[in-house]
Amino acid sequence: MGGDQFEQKAEVSLEGRALDPRTLQERKDRRLRWAQLAASSIDAVAKLADIAVRLIR
Repeated sequence: MGGDQFEQKAEVSLEGRALDPRTLQERKDRRLRWAQLAASSIDAVAKLADIAVRLIR
């Protein structure tokens, strides 16, 4: 029974790759772009907060 479960997991993995054919490098690049977007968004919010604090003073 353990072998059958392993084969099923392997099939699911292959099916997942068929549905999402991106290479490992493409996935890494995509994650990096999302991380950069998140970092720049956080930076923009911090700058807006700094401006707001200066205006309040």
